[in-house]
Amino acid sequence: MTAPAPRYVEYGFLTTAPGPLRCRDTTLYGFWAKAGRAQLGRLCQTVFSEPSGGVIECHPILGHVLITFGVIGRIEPTPDPFDAMGHVTERQAAIWVPVLCEGSRGTPLAALFVPFMWLDNPLSVASGREMYGYLKGWGWPRFAGDGTDGSPPGSGMADSFALEAYGIERYGQDQHPDRRGLLEIDHSTAHAAPGRPEEGTRVRDLGELASLSAETLGSPAETERLGDLREAIESLLRAEVPQIFLKQSRSIADGLRASEQQITVAPARVDPERFSAEVLGPHELVVHELDSHPLADRLGLASGPVALAFRVRMDFTIEPGRVLWDARSGALP
Repeated sequence: MTAPAPRYVEYGFLTTAPGPLRCRDTTLYGFWAKAGRAQLGRLCQTVFSEPSGGVIECHPILGHVLITFGVIGRIEPTPDPFDAMGHVTERQAAIWVPVLCEGSRGTPLAALFVPFMWLDNPLSVASGREMYGYLKGWGWPRFAGDGTDGSPPGSGMADSFALEAYGIERYGQDQHPDRRGLLEIDHSTAHAAPGRPEEGTRVRDLGELASLSAETLGSPAETERLGDLREAIESLLRAEVPQIFLKQSRSIADGLRASEQQITVAPARVDPERFSAEVLGPHELVVHELDSHPLADRLGLASGPVALAFRVRMDFTIEPGRVLWDARSGALP
């Protein structure tokens, strides 16, 4: 019989907060950008297949990644006594990779893998890494309505986005991390490419948004590869958005090894009564090179036109997750 997990020791100051996390008044801008399918495949192999010995496999669905800029007006921990302590506002930029998953019982059919996420909120950085396995780093995402100018978070419509990351431009012994530009996305005056949905097109739910994205972005080969799975994925996303993580901590004895290593999954459940989305017009992406943030090498991401842009307003809850694989015990029942 497996021993119960020890109780988390709360001491010192407030460093992290447990889930479920209720996320209210969220405004999210999404930009589908062309990426390298080979690079995405290698990244998934490095993060999931190799550590687990093939127990958990993830494969990129599209030759695109989703770049998001967003602000969550209120993140509220729900367990007692944290539910009475307060809330945080979270500004974030992130890159999401839609993947098909194979593995032990409880492995979702499809999920979102988040290899990069940047925040300017220390509590969110620490909590996301420690509890779920988000690879969150320090950064400064900025756009109109992000709440930094005194206006309510999510107010108005933004058409320009910028991310500065705490990073190093070129590695070297005399170099040090600093606040450096990484991503820029601006509204473009170019005409939308043929076959793209019209600006202002309304979307009812995440399943419909996934369908619209697949129709717009998928090549004939990718569409054929999905086959009958596409309808199942769209149905899944109407109920929840599974997120898959490699959760790990460095060993105190040997920092090149991990003291904890797990593949975990956690669902984000969207309140259907608090969801609205619309398609935006053309945008242009600029990617700056930083050795500490190898977006070209890991994702095949480069500057160029955005394939599809949209804005979402929603409330959602990040639920407790489960462990799919553990380095010490293997696949879990």
